[in-house]
Amino acid sequence: MTKENGTQPLLTEFGQKLKDLRRNKTVAEIAGATNGKISASSLGHWESGRIVDPDPAVLPALASAYGVDPLVLVSELVREKYLQPLIASETEHIDLISAAFQAPKPLNGLAVVARDVLRAKTSMLGIDIIDVPGVAAMTERLKPLDECWVVAADLADDENEALLSAIINRLNGKNPPRFFYFIRDEQRKEFWYFKYKLLSPKLNKQSHNQIEKLVKGWPLNKFAAAWMHADFSVFKQGLIPEIGFQWRRQNRKPQLGVRMSEADLRDLTSELGTLMLRESPIAKPTEAKE
Repeated sequence: MTKENGTQPLLTEFGQKLKDLRRNKTVAEIAGATNGKISASSLGHWESGRIVDPDPAVLPALASAYGVDPLVLVSELVREKYLQPLIASETEHIDLISAAFQAPKPLNGLAVVARDVLRAKTSMLGIDIIDVPGVAAMTERLKPLDECWVVAADLADDENEALLSAIINRLNGKNPPRFFYFIRDEQRKEFWYFKYKLLSPKLNKQSHNQIEKLVKGWPLNKFAAAWMHADFSVFKQGLIPEIGFQWRRQNRKPQLGVRMSEADLRDLTSELGTLMLRESPIAKPTEAKE
């Protein structure tokens, strides 16, 4: 955003966005696509950012000519004209808001399906969603925290530095919570090696016996894994109702977690509680015993 002769700031970034959308077409070709609603000279002003108070009635024709959803242009205008003057610390927040309102591309050329996707995405705005860095921050900062339950098809806590750091910081802190893992039966060794990493004196101040008490794992046999169609994280806070997230996987690893309803969370914790009573915790592999 720049200023011209001390007047209103030019919408240079918005103009550049239009140029990028035009790609290899000429301004005259774009003007022709508006069926006379916008002249080539006027488009030149748009692309240079000189039109600083756009007429809302023109935006649909402009968007159609450039081949994008009108919401894309609106989000770009709002971003540069109204959001950018905010303090620099809000930059990431602004980027995230802008990305959330990007219209999806038609699926297999079906614009109706694209609208369905956009409607579904809009409905998600009312749902609490978290990513892996977010759950790492929650693991480290949520207080009080008595227990953290993790249901995972493939253990990721030892591979993600933010998660591992959060767990170590909580274990080294005052009144550390207990971490319970529920994993596929064939991942017993992987769980132990993750636990062995936590036992390293370089990472943890707790004694081996204390880590054994605080970090436990249970195997999910084939029957138990049948209902585990997703990964889950549950934070138990004493008398405070627990918070749970159901995770969308990408390449078998958790990517996005959607907050669970009380009923679904109650069913999950009941199933896991029964499993904990029925099965023994995962022990150190025989070949790893001293």
